Amino acid sequence: MSTNLSFTRFTAITPKRLSKRFILAGDTLVKEGGGNMADGIAERLTVADLAEFAALLTNLRPNQALTYGINGHDRARVIPKDAPTHVGDDLPVIHRTRDHFHWPEGAGLLMLDYDPAPDGNPLSVNELHAALATACPALADAPAVWRPSASSCIHDRKTGAELRGVGGQRLYIPVLGASDISRAGDVLFKRLWLAGFGRYEIS
Repeated sequence: MSTNLSFTRFTAITPKRLSKRFILAGDTLVKEGGGNMADGIAERLTVADLAEFAALLTNLRPNQALTYGINGHDRARVIPKDAPTHVGDDLPVIHRTRDHFHWPEGAGLLMLDYDPAPDGNPLSVNELHAALATACPALADAPAVWRPSASSCIHDRKTGAELRGVGGQRLYIPVLGASDISRAGDVLFKRLWLAGFGRYEIS
């Protein structure tokens, strides 16, 4: 079985930006939410290892995002499910739904997303790793790429001053059988609750 990691990169045509953006208005940091992709391109990518994946993460543009499932095409146009299917090019047309995307049969990536409680202190990188290892000991020695979320590690472009430290975090863990990610993720979720790491938030 190949250990190459397969996943999908979206490049949005509409809107021009998918990622969050922060603007400093006086002394206030203002967040502008990212856009939902209404029209774009899905490319199936394969990397040999986590180092190659980490480099790709670093080079993503504001109109790009990753998803860890794949579809039946190397390259396809992605439009909303209720939109007309003719978009004026020769690419196959798909929708961002379970009808078109599935987990790879071989190796892939388990992405874990952590957000701290709104009124609490965020876990450090080591504390996050320890929590996961407590719930699932197999993760203690698992290789992973760590990245802060788009809302973390915000600095003033002019002065370099840190405006926001580490908050939300992501871990990318390679797995040999990506088709088992849904089941494994559900088990990990339940184990984290049993280990005391779950919480309710009322909005």
